[in-house]
Amino acid sequence: MPFKSTGDPTQPPPLTAEEWFASATRIPLVLPDGRVIHISTHLFPCSVSSSASTPASTPFPPIITFLHGFPTCSHDFAALLPALAPHATLLLWDMWGYGDSDKVAGMEAGKEEEEGEDAMEKQPQMKDFSVFYQADLQEALWRHFGIAETHVVSHDLGDTVLQELAARRKSAEHQKEKKEGEKKKAIQTVIRDVFLFNGGVFPQLHRPVLIQTLLLIPFLGPFISRYLLTEWSFDKGIRGVFSSAHPPSPALVRDMWTSVGRRAGYRNYSALIKYILERRENRERWEGGLDWLVDRAIAATGGGRGGGREDGEGGKVCFWWGALDPVSGAHVAVELKRRFESKGMVVMEEEGEEVEGSMAARVMLSERRDLGHWPYLEDGEGARRALVGFFGVGSREGRGGEGGVGGERSRM
Repeated sequence: MPFKSTGDPTQPPPLTAEEWFASATRIPLVLPDGRVIHISTHLFPCSVSSSASTPASTPFPPIITFLHGFPTCSHDFAALLPALAPHATLLLWDMWGYGDSDKVAGMEAGKEEEEGEDAMEKQPQMKDFSVFYQADLQEALWRHFGIAETHVVSHDLGDTVLQELAARRKSAEHQKEKKEGEKKKAIQTVIRDVFLFNGGVFPQLHRPVLIQTLLLIPFLGPFISRYLLTEWSFDKGIRGVFSSAHPPSPALVRDMWTSVGRRAGYRNYSALIKYILERRENRERWEGGLDWLVDRAIAATGGGRGGGREDGEGGKVCFWWGALDPVSGAHVAVELKRRFESKGMVVMEEEGEEVEGSMAARVMLSERRDLGHWPYLEDGEGARRALVGFFGVGSREGRGGEGGVGGERSRM
């Protein structure tokens, strides 16, 4: 794994953003419309071949896929990886338009900077960075590596992409195709356990900050993206969504700005942020995807109502939520409780309860009252402990089958 080496190989420091990009592989993936998008990807094989905590019935270490948020990239998760690396294979990628992935469909590496304004004129419009396309790319990446099943960790925009992926699996049309054995373009990767950090899972409750609102205004948004967005203004905006008790370090903000500016990505801000409008347009579909994830988790224990799968594909759900997030904080946690507590969701009142409670709870909410929009960056130690506890206890027993990278489906 391309981590810096230290005395303790299980807890090395994360890479800088520049080092992260340099260590990635840009993989060409094809969208349903035929366009080729080069996606910056990291695949870290499990660093321990076997573990006492891995049931003998599981032939491969589990896979965890990470879905990052707006406006940064997969580097956000770097500090979490060393704690999980001994137990799982880790897949991370920068979504289309983010980090070191393409900013223009089909453009060769580096061409965005070389062609300058001409390249920007080729930029796609509203639908070209769509959540639907990001989900298509995730499906394509799973196919590329032959991944039959995976856990998922998501944040912000990544939560919405996860909701779309769940909605596809809920879809009656897709289930009909699967049952009738019709020819499919893709392996339908099974989503197991999911761990969500703060995000706009309920569009009606999303509270965009001022710069996000301005970026959505026609003509003004593109002008701000190209000419007014600076590292100083970015720093000010980012600090506003962290809790005052856990402000980001200058190095962290610098890394975030590096990811935003990679391949002149900041110029696409007004196009990338249209996912906020997509959330409103697809509220029923994406909230239905979230309901499906929760319902099948509860139904897996026989304690829920409806929505459960009969094919053994149920998984657990954890919401690890920063209450001080002004965008999707405590007010979203209230709605999570309203919707899911009566179905069986367990609310964790104290820090660390999610580790012990994960053995029994299928759906849980850990509301961190001292954290903001990036809870895993504000309390990295707590997030790592929660992730290891959630994925490392009892979630893989008796599953067997093809769960790893490789085997007959591998394209590596």
